[in-house]
Amino acid sequence: VISLDPNYGHIHSALASEYMLLGLYEDAVREIQADMERHGQMNHELCASAACYLGLNLYDQAIAGSQQAMNCTPHPALSPLRGARDSGGGLTPSPEFLIMDSCERLIVEKVKRPFKIGSFQMIPCYLICVAHWLQGSFNELVGACQKALEIAPDDSLVSFLLGEAYANLEASPEVIESFKEALEKNNKNIRAAVGLLKIYFKKPDYDLALVYGQKALEITPDDPLVNFQVGFTFWKKGLPYVAVPVLEKAVALDKTNVEAIFTLGEVYAEVNDLASAQSAWQKAVELQGDGEWSQAAKSRLVEQSHLIEKAKNRLGRHMTERS
Repeated sequence: VISLDPNYGHIHSALASEYMLLGLYEDAVREIQADMERHGQMNHELCASAACYLGLNLYDQAIAGSQQAMNCTPHPALSPLRGARDSGGGLTPSPEFLIMDSCERLIVEKVKRPFKIGSFQMIPCYLICVAHWLQGSFNELVGACQKALEIAPDDSLVSFLLGEAYANLEASPEVIESFKEALEKNNKNIRAAVGLLKIYFKKPDYDLALVYGQKALEITPDDPLVNFQVGFTFWKKGLPYVAVPVLEKAVALDKTNVEAIFTLGEVYAEVNDLASAQSAWQKAVELQGDGEWSQAAKSRLVEQSHLIEKAKNRLGRHMTERS
């Protein structure tokens, strides 16, 4: 179509959305720029261009483009499924909607957690916040999140990112407040639950850590890292028998987590299951070779071997004395 008529409709926007879905961000930027040359700057295309820069890890350009987009009025076509009717009588999404949907998908990919935008007007805010987060500019992230929350006070993603900013700035009371707000706004917010688990574990407040650890397990019962963190917390709280099945599940879900395997060996030893402890430590040695946890496991195996040898010697002397 473009070869016949380069100025046909918003074909460049449609192509840009396809390129974005394929991760071809440089090609997408080229098509967006071609469309803006024809039709002028529009909110959805500035957002898409900024998202592409985010995909290319060009964070300053992503922030600058998003700030431009915030000063543009969203295109009137930006409502779900607005467009021409297809041959089956349904509605075909407009190119504008498709390109903003591509922005949303890219943000999800970057933050590694699902979320659903409440408004297309929030996309520039998300892009700015995520760019600051990935760039590690946490002071700027605090300001960007606070500004975004003025627009959407109940936004779970922005609340989570604000908590991440405070966590990296070591402002503990604010971190806790932000993570709790994120969890209140979205009770499936796993990163907020895990964040609170880690914060209370470090204090240490194992009771509160386990409250949020159990919440995290309700959200993702088969997450190996969550199971490991909860099992480790039970152990540190002095509940080794409760910790064992949780740590066993963590190891079953991820058989390569050497730290979890070594820790399980430690807990087995504490509950006097020495055969299982030795098996776990041996597995850690086999998996990691000369790594940190492997060295620790080797030390524990040597200690146990000496203890067993001493026990055998004591038993031998006792039997000799009796005879």
